[in-house]
Amino acid sequence: MPPLDPREVEAATVVVAQMGAEPFCKALDESEGVDVIVSGRSYDPSPTAAMAIRAGFDPALASVAAAHGAALVCTHTGGLTPRTRPYRIEYADVVADAIRSTVGQAERAVAAGVDRSSVLIDPAHDFGKNTFHSLEITRRLGEMTATGWPVLVSLSHKDFIGETLNTGREERLTGTLAASAVCAWLGARVFRAHQVTETRQVLDMVSAIRGELAPARAVRGLA
Repeated sequence: MPPLDPREVEAATVVVAQMGAEPFCKALDESEGVDVIVSGRSYDPSPTAAMAIRAGFDPALASVAAAHGAALVCTHTGGLTPRTRPYRIEYADVVADAIRSTVGQAERAVAAGVDRSSVLIDPAHDFGKNTFHSLEITRRLGEMTATGWPVLVSLSHKDFIGETLNTGREERLTGTLAASAVCAWLGARVFRAHQVTETRQVLDMVSAIRGELAPARAVRGLA
């Protein structure tokens, strides 16, 4: 499948304006059931964020992001067209391949004019991967965060969760939140999520356990 025309890529790009930390989080909390970006406490979104399904597949996205001053998410698709179901795909090392691909994209994006602080990398669970690959990506996510590029993950209702737990799409929330907690602990900075309130609470709890966020209220044994 050939790359999209740059105008089509631009039309498919979703731009999210920065609102400031408190209004941004408040808007997320009120957006129940909407597929949105949830920022971790330690990551401030750039002025605009570009998200498109073909990130990591269509090279035109970098020039579009640079032209509009938008952020770019560099994803690992295993060389497959997005939304293509993989068939017996193999990697010598799926994590090493994801790092090589996404870091390479990130460096090319910066060379194309995208602000370095506006570039994220995404291992893209399920994209070009089977369930074992996605589990390994999750288990070894710390290797991606160690690259220094902020990592975004998209986990909501993914097939690797459904296959692991043998659950239907609407029964994957618990697995999604468990995977989100692991990714947050290993350093993921941004989460693309459907259940915003639940995801926000998981990220806050992980941040509190890590000592990065004070409890919202602490009176037990103190009052």
